[in-house]
Amino acid sequence: QKTLKKIDVMFSSTKNLKYKSTGKAKLLSTVLPGTGQIYAGDWRDGLNSFVINSLAGSLFILDIIKNNYSDAILTCFFVFRPFYSGNRYNAENEVKSYNRKLNKEFAKGILQNILIMDKSLLN
Repeated sequence: QKTLKKIDVMFSSTKNLKYKSTGKAKLLSTVLPGTGQIYAGDWRDGLNSFVINSLAGSLFILDIIKNNYSDAILTCFFVFRPFYSGNRYNAENEVKSYNRKLNKEFAKGILQNILIMDKSLLN
């Protein structure tokens, strides 16, 4: 009976799981590249994304300042845009991975309690 109550409490505690939002991660990474990954808990990828997007954006701006508009267009479409889009995509995937990990840990806890319950029924 104690184990059943424990499992019941665990199932009702699913409301308290701290899921992260994919939309929020994408929005954060849209505003400031890398912040979506940091929100998801991946500091290394977030910092990497910030640095790469900053460098690509700087190249684009420098080309405009130097009136190299053809280079600016090439930099924008072939360097900045792919990294910027990838940054948003990676932020979303990091959050999905975080949420899957949270679900797996929750399921593992339930299964451990069921195993304990099975062992107590056998005795």
